[in-house]
Amino acid sequence: MGVIKPEHGGKTITITDAPAPVDKQLFVDATGAAGTSGDDVAGINMLDITTTGNDMTVQINGTAHVIAGAALTENDQLQCGTGGKAVPVIGTGRRVAVALETGALNGVVLVKII
Repeated sequence: MGVIKPEHGGKTITITDAPAPVDKQLFVDATGAAGTSGDDVAGINMLDITTTGNDMTVQINGTAHVIAGAALTENDQLQCGTGGKAVPVIGTGRRVAVALETGALNGVVLVKII
């Protein structure tokens, strides 16, 4: 991970050498891979990564937009879902954000990263 700097309504880090292409506005883990359902995440990828090995900017706190993996309601507690999309917390899933607005499946939703 790289230097933390303020951008995009929160702090970001740079993850070098992304292991695979990743769309922007998805939760990613500490390696830069799209997040796994229910697991902890490093933050939200801010740029489309189209080539393995590229650097990525990941927002780690504050507010950001993320793609919804289910219909979301304002104030929903969110976890990482399949493919790094935001879904409501299920069972023992790790809470990583709170929805700041309502959104539809595959829509982009403003969240507060926890």
